[in-house]
Amino acid sequence: MDGYDKKKIIMIMAGIVSAIVVIIVIALVNIIPKIGKVEVYVGYAPFVADVKMDGETVKNNSKIYLEEGDYSVEVSYEGFEPYSGVVTVTKDTSAIYGNIVAQTEEAEKIASEHIDDYLIIEGYFAQELSAEGEDIVKKFPIVSILPITNSLYKVGYEVSSDNSIVLTIDTINTYVDVAVEKLKNAASNVDDLAKYDIKISGFDNVLAGSFVENNAASSEDYIKNGFGNVLGFEFMNGTADGDYYIAKVKTGDIQMASVATYLMIIKKEDGKWKFVSTPSQIMTLYNTIDVPIEVLDVANNL
Repeated sequence: MDGYDKKKIIMIMAGIVSAIVVIIVIALVNIIPKIGKVEVYVGYAPFVADVKMDGETVKNNSKIYLEEGDYSVEVSYEGFEPYSGVVTVTKDTSAIYGNIVAQTEEAEKIASEHIDDYLIIEGYFAQELSAEGEDIVKKFPIVSILPITNSLYKVGYEVSSDNSIVLTIDTINTYVDVAVEKLKNAASNVDDLAKYDIKISGFDNVLAGSFVENNAASSEDYIKNGFGNVLGFEFMNGTADGDYYIAKVKTGDIQMASVATYLMIIKKEDGKWKFVSTPSQIMTLYNTIDVPIEVLDVANNL
């Protein structure tokens, strides 16, 4: 091999090494800024809008890499109502998105020309709602069977400010027992009603605040004497569970279609009976005082 061939081989090898170095450098340039960061899609319709995060302009309708934490977001475009807010980026954040609303005729024209942008963002909203729905069902299985509704009553739910579920029953005295029994039957193989806050509207709880304290020795007499002045009051049955006594009673007049059934729990303390629940159609952690959920389950199945 002559000197010319050696020089040619060296040049080729040098070129290969240089190319490899360039590739490595480019890879490092692209990878290093992403280390420890979260890949996040940022999109605000219309995509011609200007987007700033912590005061720095970011490309709209694109993926960027962000460290976990809070970011101020500002979105603006001439003729549109500007948006400003704060978003929190976590390792689970995949998208930051929204839209701004046209305020002028010219802006409405721009919005209509970019209708596909809004449809893309609607898709992100739909995905979020779907994911939230799945999370709610996993945490609160009861919602999978709700609402239950007909012309006599409606059983549904609301999401409270702390993201817990409040079950709702909307009916009148005549049908409250039917609605409650329907809910109990539907939930029997799905969830434990005792853990929920349950609100009944359209129904008058005549036993709330009607009890008169007395010193009756027996649990049944204690309850009967306490509600003796309530129209149509009738003790139905009861059972003891440890230190607790659970009773089912009813009020009203069957001929007037006003009969309603109630559950209640009392407990003997220092030799005297004491109410530990508000009489209600369903015993829950929200209408009792420090009663084990196992006792509430016994009450709801009485």
